[in-house]
Amino acid sequence: MAKRKEGQPPAPSNLGFEAALAELETIIDRIEQGEVGLEESIQQYRRGAALVGRCRSIIDSAEQEVERISAEELAGRLRRDDASGGEGLAGNEGRDDDPSVDHDT
Repeated sequence: MAKRKEGQPPAPSNLGFEAALAELETIIDRIEQGEVGLEESIQQYRRGAALVGRCRSIIDSAEQEVERISAEELAGRLRRDDASGGEGLAGNEGRDDDPSVDHDT
């Protein structure tokens, strides 16, 4: 693994979502405000593209994790329903703890 030089920002792959997003917002602000010249704008744009890639990667991983958790929860419900007499998910309709029903309306 290559060590970063003093004063260089960390590699995007070493940043969490919030840090990458905050840096990306700073880059956008600096470019939009005209605070950087053309050459630095190009470097910052390149860094911004890498940060966008990092944010997308983190979001993709989070979506996959949520889908995995949801699938595990559904499988657990189905197993519990089968064990309790086979009511299935249909037995949950209209109950206050049924997440598929909007109780606020």
